[in-house]
Amino acid sequence: MAGGVDRISALPDDLIQRILRFAPANEAASTSLLSARWRSLWRSTGAVNLAVRLPELDRRHGYRVIHAAVSSCHDAFLRSAQAALSAAAAGGRGRHVTRLTLDLRAATMDVIDGFVHTERSFDAGAAPAPDTDVWLRLSDDVEREADRWVKRGDVVRDVVSHPAARRVEELRLSASAPAVDDDDDGGEVGRLVGVFHLDLRYVPSETLRVLDLTRCSGLRMPPAAAAAVETPRLTTLRLQACAVNANDLQRVIDAAPALATVHLDSVSFDGMEHGCYRLRLPAATTTLVLARCRTDAEPYRYRRSGGPLGTSSVEIDAPGLRSFRYAGYARRFSLASPPDMARADLHFFHDMYASASTCRDLFWRFLRNFRGVRSLKLKVSNLKHVAVAGRAATRAELLVAFPSVEHLELAGHHEPASEAAAAVAIGNLLRCCPAARHLALRLTTAPSERDSAMNGRYGCDLLRAKQQADLAESLDRFARRRKRKPPPPPVNSMDEHLNIVGLNGRSFACLTNSLRRFAIQFRMDQPNCIGVKLIKFFAENAIHLEEMRIDGGNQRMHDHINHMVERWISDSSSAKKRANHEISSEGSCDVSVVDSKQGIEASTPRFRLLPLERR
Repeated sequence: MAGGVDRISALPDDLIQRILRFAPANEAASTSLLSARWRSLWRSTGAVNLAVRLPELDRRHGYRVIHAAVSSCHDAFLRSAQAALSAAAAGGRGRHVTRLTLDLRAATMDVIDGFVHTERSFDAGAAPAPDTDVWLRLSDDVEREADRWVKRGDVVRDVVSHPAARRVEELRLSASAPAVDDDDDGGEVGRLVGVFHLDLRYVPSETLRVLDLTRCSGLRMPPAAAAAVETPRLTTLRLQACAVNANDLQRVIDAAPALATVHLDSVSFDGMEHGCYRLRLPAATTTLVLARCRTDAEPYRYRRSGGPLGTSSVEIDAPGLRSFRYAGYARRFSLASPPDMARADLHFFHDMYASASTCRDLFWRFLRNFRGVRSLKLKVSNLKHVAVAGRAATRAELLVAFPSVEHLELAGHHEPASEAAAAVAIGNLLRCCPAARHLALRLTTAPSERDSAMNGRYGCDLLRAKQQADLAESLDRFARRRKRKPPPPPVNSMDEHLNIVGLNGRSFACLTNSLRRFAIQFRMDQPNCIGVKLIKFFAENAIHLEEMRIDGGNQRMHDHINHMVERWISDSSSAKKRANHEISSEGSCDVSVVDSKQGIEASTPRFRLLPLERR
């Protein structure tokens, strides 16, 4: 409403239905009070979004009081959920719900578990529990567990098996608790215990397109001898913070020939054979995410042995894969790479138990699987752990060519004392990517969040305060300098100290033939830090460089870098080849300030050399 004009009512029904499709069921239903015209709109969206916020219970009241409170919430929710589903089906398209979400939130997972699995009464007059049949397994422990589940209610089963949900296309089930969700130490996930099982017998397999689960403790599949559950239309499978059996997950994937996207984030697997996780994907799968998943039998937080963390191996067969993202430890890895693999985004965690040589060997052997990609993004805990120097035989054994890579990104930590090793690691990748056109480097001297868990937040706050102070000072200096013509740049007497060991004196095919854009992000603590040295190296050696983007971290780039870069380009050994070039208009540099937390490509950088113009 603006000036007494009702603009919302003027919206077409299709747009209002689209908005209400993503609203919680109780809020969508409440819109019927706003207008008589809207009374049927929320029912015709085809979506039911159930959201539960469970109160924190005081354990001092005793088990009976807590159990009664949870049971009351459980029963009230089921009545509301069934009413919402029935109402949506009565006015929905084809009298069925096509989108169903269930979002459970509480202070602790114990509260959610008690809500989902409230024990049913077995009094003489009580009605029998519906769907109490279970599949018996050979293990006595599993049989006892199944018998226990028979005697408990299951909110998830009751919701997904509702008659109105027989033709659901999008099914999203999630549970979250702040204390558990914040438990992220930067490594692979530890042992997980979910709060609900999903029984696939009750899922509408013929119509399901999207299956999104968070905090699921298992996918219940029929026995192998029973009729298989087929999901011919399933295209997206997303599991986050789930604990699943590897064989059950594989059966779900095998039953989905049209599966295009598989997203596995913080998933704890069990049921692996001989310490090897094997994943077989259909030809339709083009995108795979494997992030922070536990494939080791002994995660680091329970570790008693002294070997590397990535002890298990991973084997993936994905003939149609085009995009792959991995976050975890460097380990033995095998990928049946298709010839048209386009993108690989690999983030390797710090392995506190592995030696530097083991980390280096596993890293480069991991990369061998992506020789055909066109975009390669790498993030490592420490650049010196992946540097390959020394004997030519070692370099020949580990370093492989990536002839198709055009976009290369490298992010990693380095120490001032190991600057040469960091330069060697960068040189290794330049050598391996002879056709690179775009190069981005993100360097930091701050330890990773996991290595500084004790004071990580304090360090981040301190760094943020320093950046804000630097920004204020830089803006003030820049405003004062705009009022007068800047003096000519002095000759930098530090140039002789800006040569970088490991790169200077070496030639790289990408610098002489293909590199067009270079971006670097670092913190300029010293005028001769590695970031400044790299800028000088690429300004002098990248013959066809058209654009350079620089983020020095402390917003003082105008005073320290602009004129030096101009001089390095004009004084380089490639000056003759650049004779027909000029730097932007009037030979000046464009300076703009942005949030340092944003990515280089996603924002206008603080310092930018505009594309060189050819005459």
